[in-house]
Amino acid sequence: MNAAWMAYLGATILGEIVLPLAPAATSLIDSAVLVVALTHFGWAQRSPIAVGDPTIRLLPALALLPLMRLLSLTLPVPDIAPIGWLALMAAPLLLAVVAGARLTHLDVTEMALARVSRDGVSILMVAGSVPAGIALGWLAPSQLGPRSESPMAFAATAAILVAGAVIPEELVFRGLLQPLLVDLIGRAAPVVVAVAFAATYVGARSPLVVLLMGGIGLLYGWEVMRSGSLWPAIVGHAVLLLSGVFLAPQLA
Repeated sequence: MNAAWMAYLGATILGEIVLPLAPAATSLIDSAVLVVALTHFGWAQRSPIAVGDPTIRLLPALALLPLMRLLSLTLPVPDIAPIGWLALMAAPLLLAVVAGARLTHLDVTEMALARVSRDGVSILMVAGSVPAGIALGWLAPSQLGPRSESPMAFAATAAILVAGAVIPEELVFRGLLQPLLVDLIGRAAPVVVAVAFAATYVGARSPLVVLLMGGIGLLYGWEVMRSGSLWPAIVGHAVLLLSGVFLAPQLA
């Protein structure tokens, strides 16, 4: 069944690639992947043929990728500011991540959440996320900044960005998907995850943004493998996103 997980992941990446041209096609592709992957997982739990197949454990994590995109396509409401969309996504997405972790039987150690890395390499990676975030903000100006310049508005926006975007993405890509892929393909896993991560930025319509985020995803994935901790990637991703939303416009 090795080809099955590749097909699901490939279809999800294809959906991201066609998003700028045909959002409806992306919705159809992602809906099909979500339903088929979960149906496949449910069938495998009852089939003696699939017993012991490590690819089956990967299916709930793969189903989270199209779910993330479907939520981003269906939750936007014209009467709500874009930052509000993230707030609406946060709860169902985080619940889905918890369910995915339970279905795949990943514990906090396997998800690299049990250890906090504070060594020099981790600190340097987090610090490097500041210029990367500024570059991202210049290449793809964000609409997620607060409407008000009050400190409370900035704090609320930052909290929503971290809870609605940073934490779910890191848990899905490098907390769930990467360790499961490591069991299948070894040290090539961060590369595959980085490609999937970069594909989610195709909608920015900028090859430079896709390349930048692919490089960032690869760096974060390598750091998680090196340190055994997801926290530098979470903090680095938060610094990256907040730098792009708040610092980049001030330095443009």
